[in-house]
Amino acid sequence: EKVEKVETVSEAKSEMLDEEIMNCDAKFEDGTSLLCKVESLEYEILDKELRIEQMKLKLTVKELSAVAEKNNQIQRLEQLLNAKEEEVRNLSRFVQKFV
Repeated sequence: EKVEKVETVSEAKSEMLDEEIMNCDAKFEDGTSLLCKVESLEYEILDKELRIEQMKLKLTVKELSAVAEKNNQIQRLEQLLNAKEEEVRNLSRFVQKFV
């Protein structure tokens, strides 16, 4: 319940700030409005978030590729192991003939 209240208060503060920004006609030295600056910063944030997501995807692809390579190595080792086990069985059968 406290968390909900905190979120509600945070949302209310955020909405009040948004309203203040929308109603503010302040201009910066370069002539741009506060609203334009805020929107510009929001786009920069979105761009950075998008880049982060793209990096995460690239990392995931690399991880999946590494896992696939390890799986291939495991399969090759299993094949070698099976071949060696077959060799041992054949040698055992051969030795059994003489025992």
